[in-house]
Amino acid sequence: MSVLKMAWFEILRRKRSFLLATLAVVIAVGSTLVVYGALKVYDLRATQVLAEKEKSLNRRLKQLEDEMRKATLKLSFNLAILPAKQNLREWHDQDFASATMPEDYVQRMARSKILSARHLLPTLTQKCKWPEINRTIILVGTRGEVPNLMKGPRRPLVQPVQDGTMVVGYELQQSLDLKVGQKVKLMGREFVISKCHAERGSKDDIGVWIPLQDAQDLLKMPGRINSILALECVCVGNSAIDQIRAEVAKFLPDTQVVELGTHVVARGEARAKVKQEAIASMQREKEAAQQLQSERARLGAMVIPVVVIACGLWIFLVALVNTRKRRSEVAILRALGYRATQVLVLLLFRSFAGGVIGAAVGCAMGLVIAGQLRGDLNVPLVGTDGMLSWQLVAATLLIGSLLGIVAGWMPALIASQQDPASILKDA
Repeated sequence: MSVLKMAWFEILRRKRSFLLATLAVVIAVGSTLVVYGALKVYDLRATQVLAEKEKSLNRRLKQLEDEMRKATLKLSFNLAILPAKQNLREWHDQDFASATMPEDYVQRMARSKILSARHLLPTLTQKCKWPEINRTIILVGTRGEVPNLMKGPRRPLVQPVQDGTMVVGYELQQSLDLKVGQKVKLMGREFVISKCHAERGSKDDIGVWIPLQDAQDLLKMPGRINSILALECVCVGNSAIDQIRAEVAKFLPDTQVVELGTHVVARGEARAKVKQEAIASMQREKEAAQQLQSERARLGAMVIPVVVIACGLWIFLVALVNTRKRRSEVAILRALGYRATQVLVLLLFRSFAGGVIGAAVGCAMGLVIAGQLRGDLNVPLVGTDGMLSWQLVAATLLIGSLLGIVAGWMPALIASQQDPASILKDA
């Protein structure tokens, strides 16, 4: 009878010990695939959660930017471009510039590639006497907003004062009993009141707005303005004013830029801070997820070798017990003329068969359990982009198949090298 046929009959005769050794391989292979599958599932779900949080964060940040843009538009202009020689202390004190600059400056701004300032509005503002009624007023000459030629059209923040018309402030309207449609004279020129502003609680309440050309004629300042009002773009960021000043200096070097409305600035800074904190929080979550992923990977790298070694020790003990029980059988085979290598093959075939069968069963069970862990994740079970790679599955099958031989090698070698005469004499 051949050695391999004898080995097969021996497996059928001692099923219990063979199944125990095979079970050890099943556990080693199956647990390896399950651990790797569980780690992959965790990584995929963590990535999925982070992606959803990032999408939510981006939506929130976009909403914040939109809210800031709308709030800024409601609060109107928040930048003033003034002549460089204008004393800012004087400007803050009287709310208008005494120095002037060419009206053409606003056209330069419109033709420039400045992206941080929009809604350009040239104005000529002076405090003067309204001689016809003997009242001090703040006369504001203005025109329509000058479109920035480097950007798309924008809805104007303020509507221009039409030719031959006038807009008056609340205090003047109340004290002088002025009405819309009424004709009045200012410095000898006739205007029709087109609008009366509501109370603002500022110097605007004694303001009079007329077309820029008329203001230049009345104040004898043809082609001059003393400020360009603009709206700071919320897309620039925290250092917006510095960037705007640098950009404006390239095209209008003899001007200065002043930020208006501290409430606008404060609101912008608050929203920018919220944005920074949200991004920082997202980054911390990513780092925490990566750290936890690394810790789980290290734990898996520790658990798998422990399980494999424990299963190998299990197979070794089963093989050792098996060879001890078969000492007499081995001695008889040697006495009948079977060589030591033939006996070794006989004993190792059992371990090899258990390894192959156990690896196949363990792999199948591991894939099934890993597939259950996958849940609703839309990823293939095995593949380049799957939970488990083909290389991992193949390596696990190979190592599982060899585990039986490696663990059972030493008991089989010891048994095949024993002296049959001494064993049979003791028997």
